[in-house]
Amino acid sequence: MQLDLLSSSSPAASVVATRRKRKQHFDAGESSEWYTPAAYIEAARSAMGGIDLDPASCSLANEVVRAARFFDRAANGLQQPWHGRVWLNPPYSDYMGQAASWAAKLLAEYEAGRASQAIMLVNLSTSYQPAMQSVASAGLVCMVSHRIRFYTANGQAERPTQANVIYYLGERRRQFIELFKSFGVVLSPAVAEYGR
Repeated sequence: MQLDLLSSSSPAASVVATRRKRKQHFDAGESSEWYTPAAYIEAARSAMGGIDLDPASCSLANEVVRAARFFDRAANGLQQPWHGRVWLNPPYSDYMGQAASWAAKLLAEYEAGRASQAIMLVNLSTSYQPAMQSVASAGLVCMVSHRIRFYTANGQAERPTQANVIYYLGERRRQFIELFKSFGVVLSPAVAEYGR
């Protein structure tokens, strides 16, 4: 007797169905944009004292982010210099596998002194952990205690199948901790605190 582990009422079946739906959605050429809810943007703005740049955005997303400057798909933020206080929620679906490139770019711009502060929101995924570990070792990490409900262009809420994590780079560590501890546990790298 073979057990149907993915019966239509099981949680695993729900995850599989959601993934299939999203794949069909993206394969059909529909928008893959997911926008960050305002609460996280407002916390980022307050923690950094403003948002100068969103390097992976569009005009609709910037209505909430309100960055002084943003790069859309046509401008290709990976090819541009980043200056000031950076908010980054990198694209996932149509840049799949490129989250590591966005993290590496963020760290390079911060280490070069062009990005003075940065907050990056990504999925907690092992596929790009080496790049994320480099960013985490330079700053703070908020392990979000829930899956963030992102929004699509039509206002529909979507929840990712993976957990979320938020990274901070900069000198306003206390502000980041105070504002982001309501979203989850904020961690500081042990290497930075205690040496090797």
